[in-house]
Amino acid sequence: MNPVVHEVLAALLVGSLYAAAFVAAEWLHRHRAVAIEITRKLVHVLGGCIALLLPALFAWRGTVPILGGLFALALLVTRRTRLLDSVHRVERVSVGEIVYPIGIAATYLAAGYAGRPIFYGAAVMTLAVADAAAGLIGSRWGRHRFRVFGDAKSVEGSAGFFLCGLFVVGAALTIEGSSSVMQVVLLAGSTALAGMFAELLAPRGGDNVAIPLVVWGVLVLTDAALR
Repeated sequence: MNPVVHEVLAALLVGSLYAAAFVAAEWLHRHRAVAIEITRKLVHVLGGCIALLLPALFAWRGTVPILGGLFALALLVTRRTRLLDSVHRVERVSVGEIVYPIGIAATYLAAGYAGRPIFYGAAVMTLAVADAAAGLIGSRWGRHRFRVFGDAKSVEGSAGFFLCGLFVVGAALTIEGSSSVMQVVLLAGSTALAGMFAELLAPRGGDNVAIPLVVWGVLVLTDAALR
């Protein structure tokens, strides 16, 4: 197949999958009265799962950053035009949904230059699963609350992030199978902790960029130190 045609078809597939995720979230919100925090997290998780496919779909490294920019622009337009309430309409000030594709694209680009391929998947799924868990746990069960740069956080939410991040990275490395048990523990523990602090300290939804990049970077550095 012609390389350009391949990239275009892959881009259309990815765009369709993300569109389906947004449509599903919007339908759940409008027709089943699912809370916006739930539909936002649903898109958050689905977006990460779709992002796992990117390395296998695209041959040219520049396609994903271009798509990330286009998705961010499209989300900015839907926010300005008051579309996609299931994603955009939250009480707090946040640009998280807009910068999410930028975080994915930046991590994809970085992972193409260094580190083991599994590190990209581990970083993306930490963002998708652990960050979503932190928000849901904090909003429902958070009792010990505090503020960081004006954003509401909770001890329970941060603990949920750490545990989910530990599980996600540990599972990814175990499935890959090239690390010893001790290496898996050290890599998963260090990245879960680093990701937790990235979630805490990045304001106004900027954690959607900080988390995957920090997790990937810590994985690369820790892995190099252990080998």
